[in-house]
Amino acid sequence: MPKITSLNHPPLPRETALRACRLVFAVAALSVINLPAQSLKLPSLPKPFGKKDTDELQETSQAPAGPAGMCVLPSGEYIVSFHQFFQPQFRVMRLDREGNWLPFPNETMNTPGSGDPILLDSVIGIACDSRGIVWMLDNGRRSGSAAKLVAWDTKRDGHFRSIVIDALALSPNSFLTNIALDPVGRYIYIADPADGISSAIIVVDIQTGLTRRVLERDRSVQMDSGVELKVSGQPVEVRRPDGVIATPLTGVYPIAIDRKGEWLYYGPRNGASLFKIKTALLIDPAILPHVLTSQVTGVSPKPICDSMTIDSRGRIYFGDISRGSIDYVAPEENFLNLRLLLKDPRIMWPGGLVIGPDGLLHFFSSQLHRTPFFNSGKDVTAPPYSIFKTRPLPAGRFGLPGASEGLTRTMATILDTLKKGTDYLQKHEVEEARLNMEWLIAHVLKVGRMQLYIDFDRDIPESALENLRDLTKRRGRGEPLQHLLGTVEFCDLDLKTDHRALIPRPETEDLTRRLLAREWPRDAAILDLGCGSGAIGLSLAHGLMGKGVSVTLADVSPEALSLAKENAIVLPEGSEVRFVESDLFSAIEGTYDLIAANLPYIPDADEIELSREVRRDPALALYGGPLGT
Repeated sequence: MPKITSLNHPPLPRETALRACRLVFAVAALSVINLPAQSLKLPSLPKPFGKKDTDELQETSQAPAGPAGMCVLPSGEYIVSFHQFFQPQFRVMRLDREGNWLPFPNETMNTPGSGDPILLDSVIGIACDSRGIVWMLDNGRRSGSAAKLVAWDTKRDGHFRSIVIDALALSPNSFLTNIALDPVGRYIYIADPADGISSAIIVVDIQTGLTRRVLERDRSVQMDSGVELKVSGQPVEVRRPDGVIATPLTGVYPIAIDRKGEWLYYGPRNGASLFKIKTALLIDPAILPHVLTSQVTGVSPKPICDSMTIDSRGRIYFGDISRGSIDYVAPEENFLNLRLLLKDPRIMWPGGLVIGPDGLLHFFSSQLHRTPFFNSGKDVTAPPYSIFKTRPLPAGRFGLPGASEGLTRTMATILDTLKKGTDYLQKHEVEEARLNMEWLIAHVLKVGRMQLYIDFDRDIPESALENLRDLTKRRGRGEPLQHLLGTVEFCDLDLKTDHRALIPRPETEDLTRRLLAREWPRDAAILDLGCGSGAIGLSLAHGLMGKGVSVTLADVSPEALSLAKENAIVLPEGSEVRFVESDLFSAIEGTYDLIAANLPYIPDADEIELSREVRRDPALALYGGPLGT
């Protein structure tokens, strides 16, 4: 693992930096303190580029219930699945040429208790291949039946194939949603957003029926806790049976494949980034999980969405849930800019995006946020559930030069690449640009940083260059180096770090080392309150191993706590640690010999003074109210 503690995190204002160094130690009676919830806002889109007038948006039909997914047959007919949150009578329906909505493939397959051996329960994902075979993804969550894929040949009007998803490819929280069909191969890719944390992609071999779960818990499939789901500016929330208001936790949802079947594109619904990975890697069961995750590449910004599609020129279109619009990114701009294609007040929770055989972009307005699930059991939907079509971008819309400022030019040797990458980061105002670039190159080549100067004339393979270009662009946009590398060394432990918790600071490491140097009684009890990534508590548990010390790590954020649990793998077997989700002391029991707390410390008004890297840390871990306490 690369050691990066020598690279200072971007500086804080002087007063807040002093508070950042503070560790509070106490031996006292426990009390209950309630922390205010923090929220982050999704950045607004860039100014529209060539915004379409709404007269180019044509309503083609109105669905009989809230749609979940859609495909277009070679004949031009719609096949639409209906979301289980609407409790539809029929799970899937077909709009025939006379404008009639009919159960698809037939009524018995859509009717519980009909006795049909292939009964549809809860279909969301649906797709059609060039032969007219419709694949339906039934997640089984409505009645608890097994999740399965059902394929129907529309040309001969008969059952083509059914594949039950192996239980080993599912998690306890699986909620299968979207699918992408390989246009040239025998594979299907399924998005499983699960609980937003254990999210994954499922690879299905149509020929053998074998299913595998891949990329589980990778950052590319997990929800971004800093992205809040809103529609028309209003938060979308769920009221649990106990009365607690919760935010929907949604991981990977939109998923699409390019026309050649070479790249799978995907991202979390609640996320601001789109990712891709080569399908050749996904279908190879011999590739180890950690190797597979290292090949994930960032592509572009994306809105909150659960549907996307790709046209013949590689432009990617998104159904923007928050703004009720269709957005896109384009290869002509190196996918750097999220643009507005069209916006219309009739578009509410757009989904089902598909390029039809007519070359037009088809999609629907689902109104999913108005279902009882999101409204304390009340149905506030307001039909019609419109289906639309519009023209995608015409050819030659851009004609722009490359936008990556030199990064798309061939990078040959390590030294050449280091120079070009450093220039790029300097232009984007990254401090210690050369050091950052050294770490990125060493990361993609999987060597030590000093090895770069020994092998300075070594050629970098194109596969590594592609990954490096992505990482360099993301660093230029302000993504912290530690997040790009995925780890940080803290008190001689290699800890995972990402958007779920504050990046451990060097000052905190210094104070933790001082604690480790103290004399400790046997069987001491330690509480790491507001543990974040677990850096303090896990370091103490590791350094004091053999002294009977027990460590409790507590945090109000379930996302941060999940990261701390993942980092606990660095501890040897027999370490006595436990994890508690607690708002300060609200769920803490017992007494402790030491309480370590590095709590939110920045006054709300100081946010504008923070660097863009620091602002990537969770707001809940940074801001401590008007006074920063």
